[in-house]
Amino acid sequence: MIGIVQPDSEAINASGILIDSEQSDAGSQGGIADSASTLLIGFGTLMLMFTIMRMLRKVRRRAARPSADPRETIAQYRAEATAARAPLDSMMADANELAMRLAKLLDAKAERLEILIEQADERLVRLKAANDPMTNQTHEPAPSLRLGVPVEQHVYSLADDGHDAAQIAHELGTSVSEVELILALRHEKATGRHE
Repeated sequence: MIGIVQPDSEAINASGILIDSEQSDAGSQGGIADSASTLLIGFGTLMLMFTIMRMLRKVRRRAARPSADPRETIAQYRAEATAARAPLDSMMADANELAMRLAKLLDAKAERLEILIEQADERLVRLKAANDPMTNQTHEPAPSLRLGVPVEQHVYSLADDGHDAAQIAHELGTSVSEVELILALRHEKATGRHE
């Protein structure tokens, strides 16, 4: 039977029966889903068989091996452990040697640093001595003091010229406290407080 077919709504199958095109599309999608599930089931079955075969091979290999004496097995493990320990012992010896060298180097540097600190301390003392007018005194009396002129007269004359106690002490080679005492006594004599 041949009939007029509208292009989008109906189609004829191989037996000549008129079918709806929407039913045709649903049938082809169902066929793809059925073939995909069949394919996945087949793949899973193959993987399962492959895994079982591998396990059987391992079991056969173990069974085919002659059982070793436990003493021989222990001796074999000891030999393997000893062979593995040799590189570690070598590395430990190298690390120990390196630590010793570093310790010697640090000791040498610490000793050098102590020497430098001592030298710096000595230079600091010399620098302070050179900058301090009190420690820089030669303790030689001024030339005019040698002639028998009293120290007080020299202190008075330098104070009258406008010098302070430190300058006077430096000039005369005496201590600042001695100069200040002489000037204080002069002031007391001048004000009449001295008894």
